[in-house]
Amino acid sequence: MAAKLGLDIISAANLVRVPGGSFLMGDCYGDGFPQERPAHEVSVDGFWAGKFCVTVKEYYAFIEARGDGFQELWCDFINPCFIVKNGDRYQIWEGAEDYPMIQVSFVGAIAYCNWLSEEFGLEKVYDLDSLEADLSKHGVRLLKEAEWEYACGGPQQYKYGHGVEFNASLVCHRQYDGEFKNRRAACSRVGGFGLHDYSPLPVGTLPPNYFGLHEMLGNVNEWCHDLYGEYGPEAVINPAGAQAGSFRAIRGGSFIHDSDKLRKSYRHAIHFESKCMIDGFRVGKNL
Repeated sequence: MAAKLGLDIISAANLVRVPGGSFLMGDCYGDGFPQERPAHEVSVDGFWAGKFCVTVKEYYAFIEARGDGFQELWCDFINPCFIVKNGDRYQIWEGAEDYPMIQVSFVGAIAYCNWLSEEFGLEKVYDLDSLEADLSKHGVRLLKEAEWEYACGGPQQYKYGHGVEFNASLVCHRQYDGEFKNRRAACSRVGGFGLHDYSPLPVGTLPPNYFGLHEMLGNVNEWCHDLYGEYGPEAVINPAGAQAGSFRAIRGGSFIHDSDKLRKSYRHAIHFESKCMIDGFRVGKNL
């Protein structure tokens, strides 16, 4: 494991420091969906964010390390996927190591966060039974929804991450038309995606945003820490989601989505047990 190689958590998890700031969260352009309104002022403290979504090889290391303690309910292993189960063994599809981990539930994502915290001697943030979290702890966690949106848009709060206009060459989505178009077609043969018209790209394929984070929009949806809730008009500091519920916020859009869902403010909710070929996650941490 990375910890045994003498790396610290910042290097091992490819964490990028995002300074705190204030921004207008939600639909600032008047062309979003109702769940993105009202736009409201939000301030966030500085935090660490994963440079990439968690990869297949990183999640596979977690599966192997947990052994019998790994719960198969945390993931799906049916096509399309990048990890399959043969008998009592898990295997990575050949060539899939650097793809984003998909088909993982919210619980499977936070279980990975807890494991990574343990590997580096950090306090675990999550209770896997209650799904409650202690955000004062400095272990690995998912990004809060406000952190995610701030990190996506940069200080300029670009609507599309890289700018105010959508650029089809910078986002892996339904109409992707960039320099890696042929590579994407080849990728369809990995993980059983050959049965589908679209597929994700390995992490780090596309250019980073202002903060140095790759594929914040498109490629795969990203689980956020927050319980999903409606916005209010008031200014808030370090929001962490609703107080109750079974649905979690998910951000970013994916390789099957059109440009209307590939904006920094686009959000929707899915059940915490959901597992889908378009859903992955990115880790974060308090400074």
